[in-house]
Amino acid sequence: MSAQLLERLSNKMEKQLIFNETKLKQQLKMAAQRFQMMSNKKLALVKGQKIEIARLLAEKPAKEEKALIRAEHLIREENEVEAYDIIQLECEILVERAKLIQCNKKCPPDLESCVSTLIWASSRVDVSELMQIRKQFRAKYGRKFENNALMNTNGVVNGKVFAKLSLETPSDYVMQTCLENISEERKVDWKPSHQLRKENDFKSSSVSPITRAMPVEHVTNTD
Repeated sequence: MSAQLLERLSNKMEKQLIFNETKLKQQLKMAAQRFQMMSNKKLALVKGQKIEIARLLAEKPAKEEKALIRAEHLIREENEVEAYDIIQLECEILVERAKLIQCNKKCPPDLESCVSTLIWASSRVDVSELMQIRKQFRAKYGRKFENNALMNTNGVVNGKVFAKLSLETPSDYVMQTCLENISEERKVDWKPSHQLRKENDFKSSSVSPITRAMPVEHVTNTD
């Protein structure tokens, strides 16, 4: 199929897309329920992961490297839970403001961040309702508004959601702090083999997290 034909089909479908307040509210309510279920499921997984990390740290000698790998995954899960809670709240807010959205041609300034965050999150979270919500807002506000949200133009997306759903690897300092918090919560007698300080947080280094967390004298020069 040629690019021109695809473009014509896309434009035709675009013209057929009409904003529907009732459909938007339905999708927002369903999305809020989905995020609640996802958060509950992840919280259960997080609890199990903390128990496993505590077990690794309690071993003699402690399996610190394995615990660090688990901590990276745990931090991502906890970040996602925080983001999901915010997105759920924003869905609920927009349900209550759906009539205002219907009555205004442009997006109300106090709702721009909520709307943009849901559009942006639709490409980061596997929730089908978000895609339907995104289509409704595209029909209402146009493709330029949609693209600005997807690109987070002028930081319009909720800052915490943007950070929590980032694909960046947690820093060594953050992961080590995670292990320390778990050992304290679970009453595990463990201290890191090499104490990191926040100002020495080389998050952008290409060296693996496990290697960077090791004491300098343990790293062998291969030159």
